[in-house]
Amino acid sequence: MVMTYNSLVEQITNYLNRTDTSTINEIPKFIYQAEQKICRETKNIGLEQYVVSNFIPGTSVYPKPGRWRRNITLNYGTGGGQNNFRNQIYLRKYEYIRSYWPDSTILGPPLYYSDYAYTNFLVAPTPDQAYPFELAYLELPALLTAAQQTNWITNYAPDLLFYMLRILN
Repeated sequence: MVMTYNSLVEQITNYLNRTDTSTINEIPKFIYQAEQKICRETKNIGLEQYVVSNFIPGTSVYPKPGRWRRNITLNYGTGGGQNNFRNQIYLRKYEYIRSYWPDSTILGPPLYYSDYAYTNFLVAPTPDQAYPFELAYLELPALLTAAQQTNWITNYAPDLLFYMLRILN
């Protein structure tokens, strides 16, 4: 049997043996909290993603992908027309980046990156060329709702989701 949002709500309602409106209205919050706990406590639950793009010369701040959760690696290509040689860009703290490369108008091959607020990365040195890069990261699963009936967790680990719900309650 495939778990869906609606079947999970029904399973929780039956488990709680409650049909009062105040309890039923809390079930979406329980599901959300369980999903968040699963994502916090697991290293990789099948949600590894890759973004391939190019740096923009003179630009040091880049947006993180939607549903980004945690970095795995960032590298860029050099070497001839194919850019086959991969150069690792090392994750550092924001303070380190600002201390190492205080003038973002000076350009060079990237060596380091850091989180820049929750939604961006800061790269230093500021890229001097349109190097092709590859970012590997873990993403959050699409959150379950009445409109989003399934996600990675319901498809591959439905027992984990219900187990986490039981722990939260």
